[in-house]
Amino acid sequence: MVDIHSHVLPKIDDGSSSFYESLDMLRIAGAKGTKKMICTPHFYNPRTGFFDKKRTVEVFEGLKSRSYNLGIELLLGCEVFCSDLFLREINKKNFFTLNGTDYLLVEFDFKDDIDRVLFAIDIITEAGYIPVVAHPERYSFLRRDEYYVEKFLSKGVLFQLNTSSLAGFHGERAFNFADWMLRQKFASFVASDTHDTVYRSPDLRSAYMWIYGNYSKDYAEELFFDNPEALVSGQKIITRW
Repeated sequence: MVDIHSHVLPKIDDGSSSFYESLDMLRIAGAKGTKKMICTPHFYNPRTGFFDKKRTVEVFEGLKSRSYNLGIELLLGCEVFCSDLFLREINKKNFFTLNGTDYLLVEFDFKDDIDRVLFAIDIITEAGYIPVVAHPERYSFLRRDEYYVEKFLSKGVLFQLNTSSLAGFHGERAFNFADWMLRQKFASFVASDTHDTVYRSPDLRSAYMWIYGNYSKDYAEELFFDNPEALVSGQKIITRW
């Protein structure tokens, strides 16, 4: 499996607190079947502070050298918080796309205004990127009106659900909305968004087996294998809408 969203880099954001914890996270991920993981530290996020691109690369290379024998290929990206500052500076390209492709992992304030969010999506796509919206099941502006999910899709957005939401970690509303998106086949990825080894662990297998049993094997394969593999290689992802 390929995990496209993780906070496994130590002391970069609110994820791993040390190389020791990062290695434990990678051991768990490997034991549960993850073969590739994109490291996606927060970027432009006011909750986690300034993003130092040079230091991030140094920490990424340090974790790669320490984990070479764990059997997981580490790739680099980031999770961009779509602040006004980011939107003004998007052409500076002071961020990482997912494994250097045109795919960009983006997040919003959980209580953002839908019109501002749609405006942000337009800016991102006009700049040449394909937005991959992280954890849409957690956004109140989407849960208020399901029409906007299809509006996002019509703009070329791809959706990534969190394993933690499927496990109920983010509450009943997030779980129910994720379930609805899966039934409609509106999601293109499921990822761990791992921050630690316990509460938001890097275990993809449990969610894969749950989707396999409750939806279909084919859709589970798309979410955890086919679409993530296409993403990391920069290929076009075939959607159902």
